[in-house]
Amino acid sequence: MAGETTSNGKPKGPPLEEGEGFAAPPHTQVGTKGPTQNIINYIWAAIVSGILLIFLGSGAGIVVSIFVGKDATAIQPLITLFTATLGFLAGVLTPSPVSNQGAGQ
Repeated sequence: MAGETTSNGKPKGPPLEEGEGFAAPPHTQVGTKGPTQNIINYIWAAIVSGILLIFLGSGAGIVVSIFVGKDATAIQPLITLFTATLGFLAGVLTPSPVSNQGAGQ
């Protein structure tokens, strides 16, 4: 029995009793609280602002590189940053497909 594993690589052993083997999430433990909505909003604003700054900077870099006359290989990293941050921002602004708040509701 020692050293045996299941098909997914986890060690074999006796089945766990209810409540065994899993720690409760930190904010559900006695005496602790999760972050407030204001803190969550601040974190999201900081993340989106940083990504927006990268988006605008890479877009400006592309425009400047075109006017300066750089070759295409010099602009490729800026295009990658621009499109990746554009994709992130589009994903943030797109409504969740699992939410009940959609058109036709």
